[in-house]
Formats: sequence, C-alpha cells, structure tokens
Amino acid sequence: MLGRDGREITTGTAALGVETDFYVVTDVDGNPTSMVEEGLLRDWDAKGAAVHRRLIEEDFPLDDESRMHFGLWMGLQWLRGRAARQTGQELYDEINKLLITLGLDLPAGLADSYPGSRPPAGAGPGIPVRSLEHLPDEIKEILRDTDSYNFEPPKEHLVASMIKGVPEAAAPFIESQWFLVRASGPVLLTSDEPISLWREPTPQNELMGVGPVNAHVIQMPLSPERCLVMLRRSASPDVVAPVSDEPIAGINELTRRGWWSQLYRHPDGPVFPPLPPPLPPR
Repeated sequence: MLGRDGREITTGTAALGVETDFYVVTDVDGNPTSMVEEGLLRDWDAKGAAVHRRLIEEDFPLDDESRMHFGLWMGLQWLRGRAARQTGQELYDEINKLLITLGLDLPAGLADSYPGSRPPAGAGPGIPVRSLEHLPDEIKEILRDTDSYNFEPPKEHLVASMIKGVPEAAAPFIESQWFLVRASGPVLLTSDEPISLWREPTPQNELMGVGPVNAHVIQMPLSPERCLVMLRRSASPDVVAPVSDEPIAGINELTRRGWWSQLYRHPDGPVFPPLPPPLPPR
C-alpha cells in the first residue's frame, strides 16, 4: 500500500480499506444494530462476490441476471466510496444552509404559503422552510455567515440515502458495454476508490463534471490480473480483451487519478508510480 503521505507498507488485504462500524445504526429503541450490514451482505455483497469469482475465472460474458447482480453491487460500491459519501455530505450541508438562509428572510406570516413549504400534490414529502424571523439579531448574523459552520448528516441519513440510491446508481454500469481485460502478470493497481471514471476533456464536459452517468469510460480492477472496463457509448457485445503494456499503463493511470488516500499493488508487481496530486480543498 502507498499512502497519501508517501509511506509504503506491505500488509494483508483484510487490514486495508476497512472502516469499523460503518453500517452500524440505531434501532427504534436507540440501540446499535448491524441489521443493515447483514442485509447488504446477504442481498448484494454475497451475490456480487459470486459473480466476481466468475469474472476472475473468465466465465464471460455473463448472463443477464448475473450482470444485474454485479451492476447492483458496483452501484453500491460507488455510493459507499469516499468520493460519493463526501458529495452526499456536502449536499446535505448545502441544503440545510439554503433552508436557513430562506428562513432568515421569510416573515412568519408567510411561512405556510411559501412555495417550498408544501410539496405539490402527489410529489411525496417536501422539505419545509420555517421562518426564523423570531431569532435574536445576533443569532441571525451568525447564521448568515454560512462559511462559519457545517451540517453533518446523521449516519442513519447517509446509510438510508445510499441504499435507496443503489438501483439508480447501478444503471450506468448495467447499461454499458463490458470488457473483461486480461493482463499478463500481477501488474494492475487498485485503490480505496476502486471505481475510476473518465470523460472526454472538452469545455462542455468539464462543466458537467464526471459521474457514472456521464462518464465515457468506467473501470474497476477485479484482481492484479483482471479489470472490468465499461464503455458508456457502445452497444457492441461484451468481450474478453487481452491487453498489452500500453493499455495497462492507461488503466493504472486512471486508477492513480481516481484514488482517495491509498494505492494498492501486488507485492510481485511493478513499483508504484509517482503520487497523484492532492485532493482539492473541501
């Protein structure tokens, strides 16, 4: 493993990429429970692991059901990755700050009639905007400085949003053309953000950003010798694609650019490339 601090260590895979009690939430009685993790292991992780074994053995192309199972697992993997989780946290923070800003400028007598206070008929529950007109002026001044504080979402909120979002997140993976890349030897890198994305670097695309939905290429190393590459703009059949040194370098470079804080390689593989640039400030 190569850490963001430049330190390289050799250790077992069980010691890497593990976050203790990541799925532990509280039940209705306020007690911690692992029921979410148990459900994910049973319904998605176990099925995804079974397909992963088939891909390593080059049982490919997959039947539609197996493709769906692995696509759902990749959707879950994307949403529980650190980049997607940070995006969710930032969105939660921005929405709450927007509600605060609107509430500060909303007279109490108009709160019930404000367009954001009630959802349209049939639209499901909305996010109410509550008037904060009653607060002391000094508190209002503090709240208007939204850069001075943050809203951290409860774990229950993050986990629930992640699970609800899996079917939609899985669609880009399932709808792509799949290449099972076969490398000669343990040469492929992976990282603690194993799904990497690439999009044509044009000015229009830069404005859109890169997510699975608008990526041109999605890749996920399955082992030091196998990588699943997905093309979002192709309707050709899925294929097994042996690759030479040059495409392998491109796969590893995309992994290097998509990392978060740890890069991984096989002990018998080539040395790590130079460290990627640091993450942009949050």
